[in-house]
Amino acid sequence: SLTYLSLANNKIDIITPEVSRLISLESLELQNNCIRHLPRQMEKCTALTLLNLCDNELEGPVFADLWVAAWEQLRFVNIKNNDKISALPLGVANWTRLETLELDPTHFTQPPIEVLLKGARATVHYSSKFADTEGSVTRLELSGYKFKAYPLEINQLKGLKSLLL
Repeated sequence: SLTYLSLANNKIDIITPEVSRLISLESLELQNNCIRHLPRQMEKCTALTLLNLCDNELEGPVFADLWVAAWEQLRFVNIKNNDKISALPLGVANWTRLETLELDPTHFTQPPIEVLLKGARATVHYSSKFADTEGSVTRLELSGYKFKAYPLEINQLKGLKSLLL
């Protein structure tokens, strides 16, 4: 079964849902194309360790849904030079093996630039603080990040009573 696929340096603008059939795929090279979105069906590609999407035309939040949490094996992600993206979903909290996250932090509002500049592991750790679907987080300490603006993802924590910045 296929473990490495490079579709780099083409003029591809759509990744079809059929890519989800490649469940053994570990490395996916999609750089230097015209891709705007990834199909949700890619959540089935749970063996992914490398995902290169640099130099595309990704829009909105990268991986717009939390379904990217299924990619727990990811070690390397490159989304540089995609000027229209501004947020990573909090599902990156599941990327606990992530070693390298390449992006342009000045374009991002979530997580805040102060977090992104600390690297891949800090980004995963920060995102994990917001993986609260039941409203059980009542106290949140984010001191040490030296935020310049209020992190909007804090608003998603419905049970929050105490916040330390």
